[in-house]
Amino acid sequence: MSVSLTSASGKSPSIQQHLISLTLPDLAIAEMIPQLVQRAFEVGTSQMLRELRQQFTQ
Repeated sequence: MSVSLTSASGKSPSIQQHLISLTLPDLAIAEMIPQLVQRAFEVGTSQMLRELRQQFTQ
């Protein structure tokens, strides 16, 4: 889920929630984040990031 601020003609911004990332629509970011955080707790942040990087380069 992503959150974006929008403003229309001088009105204060409103918040819109998106289940699909507007930046990376092919990735299930909302599902990945909890799994990545859990993995970081298990093996450490650096190792989790190395594993994630490997997934993207395969």
